[in-house]
Amino acid sequence: MLKEGIFLGKRYEILDRIGSGGMADVYKGKDHKLNRYVAIKVLKSDFRSDETFIKKFLSEAQAAAGLMHPNVVNVFYYALPFMTILSLFYMMWGRTAEFIIW
Repeated sequence: MLKEGIFLGKRYEILDRIGSGGMADVYKGKDHKLNRYVAIKVLKSDFRSDETFIKKFLSEAQAAAGLMHPNVVNVFYYALPFMTILSLFYMMWGRTAEFIIW
């Protein structure tokens, strides 16, 4: 898990953890170069040495980056910097899917 206030690549600041799934955590972040909020999806440390999970994670980001639809968030970036495997997405504002379903 990443700590609030740290920077990734001197550009993206971790502001808050906003979600977690089976293989990744999602953080609200700030892109200080473009002055915008982003969602930062980071592969959990348990899977960072597993090539299968890394390929799956990057493949998911690449597939999502190829989609253009109002119901799909835009992928800004994905990489493997400093052993932190991450994807950067447009930060959506509003209710969570869990809130809408229940």
